[in-house]
Amino acid sequence: MKKLGVGVLLLFAMPAFAKQIVIQRNADGGWYYKNNSPVIKRIQPGDTIIVGTDISYGYLQGMRGTREKPIVILNKGKQVRFGTNGSYGLILEDCHYFILDGTGDPKSKYGFVFGREKGDYAPQTLSLGMSDNYEIKNVEVTHGEVGFFSNYKTGENLHNIRIHDNWVHDMRGLGVTCEGMYFGNTSTASVKDIHFDSIEVYNNLFENLGGDGLQLCNAQHYKVYNNTIRNFGIQNFDYQQTGLLIGGNSWGQVLNNTIENGTGSGIQLMGCGYNLIKGNKIINTSTAERQDAIYISKRGLDGPVCKTDVQNNTIVGARRNGIRNENGKDIARAGKW
Repeated sequence: MKKLGVGVLLLFAMPAFAKQIVIQRNADGGWYYKNNSPVIKRIQPGDTIIVGTDISYGYLQGMRGTREKPIVILNKGKQVRFGTNGSYGLILEDCHYFILDGTGDPKSKYGFVFGREKGDYAPQTLSLGMSDNYEIKNVEVTHGEVGFFSNYKTGENLHNIRIHDNWVHDMRGLGVTCEGMYFGNTSTASVKDIHFDSIEVYNNLFENLGGDGLQLCNAQHYKVYNNTIRNFGIQNFDYQQTGLLIGGNSWGQVLNNTIENGTGSGIQLMGCGYNLIKGNKIINTSTAERQDAIYISKRGLDGPVCKTDVQNNTIVGARRNGIRNENGKDIARAGKW
């Protein structure tokens, strides 16, 4: 998609020079603005980007707010869809200190929708690139191969990410991969010096997914809690059918999630350091062969020795084992914990 034009309408000034901004669409109905464009240069810390019409595709690079004055992207007066006919919904590349906020219409719980309404599944729906220090809330992600996406192998740590109160559903993979959320690669050959540092994923609903529900790798000080993940692994791809996957080089907490009805493991942990898996409900998962409700195995990645506490979880209907620990000899079998 080519950059066809540049345009910004400044609606009115607000105190402390913050502005409300409308980014004009290109002739094909999309946005494509790189960090050297006048559009990006005019967006300053504290500004609010108002979106009141559907966008066929969106690409914004290099927006920079501050901790005190994040840039806000807000729907206005209606539910707004990104990705009506493009190969992706919205890409926010190398953007820092921003809030993607779908609360701009009191009639819509999810004010932004990312993904096509019908037709082929889009390769990407909402991609975050090397962005950090952001919050995403009250958005819907659907009809794509991958939902929330960030997977870069070079650069600095990505800090302070919050993803909450969103709905990811009806995703399908056209090849061999499909995730509701894909942050980091599980491969042992991946570069290991990139960490998602202090990421929280909570109060989200993931459902009707061809592959994995939520994949988070190379994450330190992570918290994944109060999410519901159901009807996952529908396409039954090998190694792409887990409800909640914490990949290598990761340490943090998995708390109070409900994971139900899937072909693969409810929770897979391949991390290092100290991880806590507590208070989760794992119901009728691992329906395919050689799958467990909770599967723990330190992958061959750098980092401290994996030490995991598994406490007060409810497990119903595991195919092979309730809890399988590949790091030692003990395996807790269904009905024995």
